[in-house]
Amino acid sequence: MSSNNSNFGYDWPLILAYHSVSEHREDALAVRLADFEYQMAWLHRHGYRSITLSQFMSQSIKKGERILIITFDDGYADNYTKAYPVLKRYGFVATIFLVSDYVNSDHVFSWDVPKITNQADRVFYQLLTWEQIHSAKV
Repeated sequence: MSSNNSNFGYDWPLILAYHSVSEHREDALAVRLADFEYQMAWLHRHGYRSITLSQFMSQSIKKGERILIITFDDGYADNYTKAYPVLKRYGFVATIFLVSDYVNSDHVFSWDVPKITNQADRVFYQLLTWEQIHSAKV
């Protein structure tokens, strides 16, 4: 996340796409909480301002402003329990692309099923509830 080029421009936003933030999952869709915290702290220290995709489309951005857009796919519950407190700490926002049919359900995505080795592992693949979604709205 660094550039040695002094002419490096910030004319386009930095877009980071995540799925899950978890200490327990060790698959390609998850980032460890400590790593997520480190990334957000680095971006905050380097003057990035977080906005949503919608805000980016509707606001004018000053040339050279360091804009950060954070997205989460799928709507895992850890987006709320793990990522949201970190985002709040740094004043960042995120957009979650969730599958509304599966909110408040015990659904496990087909790509996650092979990762579950025992019933206790299911908790690491839980999806958001409507209560979590509504309480995190900005």
